[in-house]
Amino acid sequence: PSELALNYDTLLQFSIAGIGAYLCARNFGLSKLPSFVSAFSYMFSGFLVARVIQLSIMSGAAILPFVILFVDRALYKPTLPNVASAALAIVMQVFTGHPQIVVYNALFVGLLGLTRMFELTSMKGWRKQLFQTFTCLFSIYALAFLLAAVQLVPWVELAGQSVRSAGASFRFIFGDDVLSNRWL
Repeated sequence: PSELALNYDTLLQFSIAGIGAYLCARNFGLSKLPSFVSAFSYMFSGFLVARVIQLSIMSGAAILPFVILFVDRALYKPTLPNVASAALAIVMQVFTGHPQIVVYNALFVGLLGLTRMFELTSMKGWRKQLFQTFTCLFSIYALAFLLAAVQLVPWVELAGQSVRSAGASFRFIFGDDVLSNRWL
C-alpha cells in the first residue's frame, strides 16, 4: 500500500541521513560517541523532520553528508575512485528531484574546497594547491553532471516553461488580497 511505502521511504531517508552523518563525522576525526551524537542530531534535525511532507527535499538533504564525505576524501587524495565516488553521491542527490538542495550543497562544497585548500597549502605552494583543488572540484561536478544529464536536461527544459520564468507579475502570483491588505 502507498501509505506504508511512504512510511518506509521516510524511515529510509532518516536512516540514510544518520549513516551519512556518522561516517562524515568519523571522516573528520571524531570518535564514535561524538559521531553518533552528530548523526542522531542531523537525522532528527528540525530541517529534516519538517521536510517529511516534502520527500524530494528530505531525500536530497539526507544524501548531503555523503556528498561532503566523498568530496572531502577526493580533495585530500584526488584519485579516480575518490572523484567518481564524489560524483556518484552528487548524482544521487540530483536524482532526488529537488534542484535547490543540489545548488546549496554545491555552494557548501565550494567553501569546503577553499577550506581544505588553505589547510593543505604552504605559503609557497598556494597556486599549485588552488589549481589542484579547482581541478578536483571541476572534475567531480563535470562527471556528476554528465552522469545526471538524463535528469538535468529536462530540468532546464521545464524551467523555461515555468510560471516563474515567464515574467509573472506580483499580482498574478499573490493575487489582489496582498495588494489591498485584505488578509492582514
